[in-house]
Amino acid sequence: MMKKLALLLSLCVMVLAVSTTVFAEEPIRGIIINTNKVEDRVEVTINGSDFTAGEQVGILVLKPGVNSPDEIDLDDPIDSIDYIDQVEIGENKEFTLTYTSSGQPGQYKVYYTGNTQTPELFEIDIEGQVGAISGKITSLGNISAIAITVLKDGQPVKTANPDAEGNFSITGLEAGTYSVEFVKKSHLKLTINGVEVKASETKELGQKALIPGDINGDTLINIEDLQRVLDRYGSTESTGGAYDSEGDLNDDTLISIEDLQAVLDNYGKTAASYEQ
Repeated sequence: MMKKLALLLSLCVMVLAVSTTVFAEEPIRGIIINTNKVEDRVEVTINGSDFTAGEQVGILVLKPGVNSPDEIDLDDPIDSIDYIDQVEIGENKEFTLTYTSSGQPGQYKVYYTGNTQTPELFEIDIEGQVGAISGKITSLGNISAIAITVLKDGQPVKTANPDAEGNFSITGLEAGTYSVEFVKKSHLKLTINGVEVKASETKELGQKALIPGDINGDTLINIEDLQRVLDRYGSTESTGGAYDSEGDLNDDTLISIEDLQAVLDNYGKTAASYEQ
């Protein structure tokens, strides 16, 4: 037991020491977190993607009420840390780890290499009264710019953004019926209604793709959207002037044939064009 405490303490010191070096990079990869209540235990599964093969990645999970690694009590680290370890990334550039949480109800912060400034979050309800919604959403251009909103009775209860591949997981939802909205500039808004969330379960929405081309946001891809791209065709963000970020559907800072083709391919479509 003393050896385990000594190891934990040394790991705490290591995390604090490198919090401004190893962990100080801008977030360049993402993780998805799921919780599952098994009898009297709460199992937490962390999946990571877009890492480097062979890399040693540090994982630090703080208990509810601990807001950053700087707040870890080194005299009694067990009160601050839910989980801490390193994982080696395999050839697939991904990792999966599962650990048994303390099960304390509340919000947990997850720090990992390259992401100490904006930690990933998850919630645990010890009575098992909450569930989650997960899935994959894609778009033309920057997928992480998609805004995801979970609504209940028309009121927003949770917001999130997907990772670079479009994966998302929204936790801490009470059992009930929800709507999920996916919004991105110059794309038709996707709304999924009647999403049933059950306690201690994750509702999987599958893979969806936003339809690009609604540049003026009137929920119809038509001649006005096409004309807006044509009027600004060939302009770039650096030159300014005619450049219009709404017309730059693929987010490459150039209004080009790909942007024009997206409008033509989806001409006449509305939000009703989504298959649910």
